[in-house]
Amino acid sequence: MLGSLATIALVFVVATQPVEATAGTEQWVERFPGPSVTSFNHVAGTAVSPDGSRVFVTGDLHQGAGGGTLHTIAYDSASGAQLWASAGPRKDDRAAGVRVSPDGSRVFVVGSTYGRDNGKVSHDYLTLAYDAVTGARIWKKRYTHPVGYSEDLAAALGVSPDGSTVFVTGASDDGVFTDYATVAYKASTGHHLWTARYGRPDEDAARTLSVSPDGSRVFVSGFSISTGTTRDIVTIGYNAATGHELWRTRFDGAVHREDQANAMAVSPDGSQVFVTGYSDRSKRLRNYVTLAYGAKTGAQRWVRDYQGPGGFNNTAKAIVVSPAGSRVFVAGYRSGYDGRDFETLAYSFAGKRLWRRAYNGPADDFDQATAVGVSPAGGRVYVTGFRNDVTNRDYATLAYRASSGETLWHAFYDQDKDGASALAVNPDGSAVYVSGMSGADITTVAYSTS
Repeated sequence: MLGSLATIALVFVVATQPVEATAGTEQWVERFPGPSVTSFNHVAGTAVSPDGSRVFVTGDLHQGAGGGTLHTIAYDSASGAQLWASAGPRKDDRAAGVRVSPDGSRVFVVGSTYGRDNGKVSHDYLTLAYDAVTGARIWKKRYTHPVGYSEDLAAALGVSPDGSTVFVTGASDDGVFTDYATVAYKASTGHHLWTARYGRPDEDAARTLSVSPDGSRVFVSGFSISTGTTRDIVTIGYNAATGHELWRTRFDGAVHREDQANAMAVSPDGSQVFVTGYSDRSKRLRNYVTLAYGAKTGAQRWVRDYQGPGGFNNTAKAIVVSPAGSRVFVAGYRSGYDGRDFETLAYSFAGKRLWRRAYNGPADDFDQATAVGVSPAGGRVYVTGFRNDVTNRDYATLAYRASSGETLWHAFYDQDKDGASALAVNPDGSAVYVSGMSGADITTVAYSTS
């Protein structure tokens, strides 16, 4: 009898061990159904409430010639239970990003929406504010160039640290060319505060936006056509209260061809602005390019190029700064004879490259990082995107030690043709959330971090 009881007790202990989560363990998966599989479906952003209780995802789903509808979904961060979902007000919408107010009470979404001006079809910036608890829409605002008919495509948004102001930027058609157009709204009501435009007599488009930690400045970056038909990276600093331009700087790469910013971040102490994207080299092949500017004056502090070992195209897609401000992490892809690989780089605050890490999927095919995040304590870096396996495409998420680049864990989600495009880290550091498209569905996966 004693022998039998001992055996039973041993079996009970072994059976309970898997309940404890380990790093990279899938905690939950939630799919928001889309009407059809199409390459136009996409997820533009994922955000977590300041208290870590809710996860918000925004994207757009398309069906044939009917255009796309913008969707924002809220989930319980612990269980993945859907709390609410809200559709945009019109068809042919395109999501661009999502942010949560510092007090966690509101969710702000930006994108572009179909409209008609003077009987002509156009697109306008669309900014929406939702109650974070209920999903009730609080306000919506559209921005279009005063000429009437125009193509205005929003690209990014930010919220002031005190939660009083929402900032939106993108490309706005003036009837001939496109300009940077940055708009500020009062966060509580949507009241328009100011608009700042930058444009030369050619194509200019802002693609990314950041707000200084003290809320005094707003920074935007993207590309501007220079002499001929080549692009330069143009970064602008604005007074956040008035929209007055404080400084503007232009980066033209060594071969004076195609240069473009894709992402930016501000150091926690507010002293530097970091911009990343790509810069052409000889034979129109691209390098990562990462630039650091003084936040007060726009003076260039340093610039770093990275050419992958394959010598082909390399493009940085995302950037994040560690909470202590000591490191800058850049993620994107490098190209070679065997397709594309993830490539993640770490720089010191002064621009010294500390480490680089590549990830090549099992098919030696197209693998690409799309988003990067850092743990609240700064010890880990998380990168997500997609990999191609032998038969299909998967979400791929990797965790690195921030100090050395050591791979701590990796996780994959494989259900359909899957691709992650957004990442957020819980403020308590307990989980990482990645979102993207899986088949026709907006799909979010939560992973434990320890």
